[in-house]
Amino acid sequence: GATQPNFYVAMSTQTKLIDELNKCNQQWDCTILLDAITRYASPGNIGSRVLLNDIEERIISLMNDFTVEGGFDVYRPINLTNSTSMDGHDDTEVYFRQLIRYRIRLIEQ
Repeated sequence: GATQPNFYVAMSTQTKLIDELNKCNQQWDCTILLDAITRYASPGNIGSRVLLNDIEERIISLMNDFTVEGGFDVYRPINLTNSTSMDGHDDTEVYFRQLIRYRIRLIEQ
């Protein structure tokens, strides 16, 4: 309903760049941008960042155990490169966004 916030996390951008380690192995230098969003109906509702802050903390916790399949190993540590707030509103809703970018290096097995 209108009194409940909508929230979600989207993988909005991924990049990858190959880096030759040696003749046998390759390293992929990758980034991923996670876009966490909470939305509240307005007018008259100023919303709250509390839920979004909880989502951000959960993402950071889950990324500590990030793994991949398909012939690659994750080079540790995974780097949280930045986390940026982008809040706003329009005529129908107030929204809170947290853009969380990670750098992940994968090594071919």
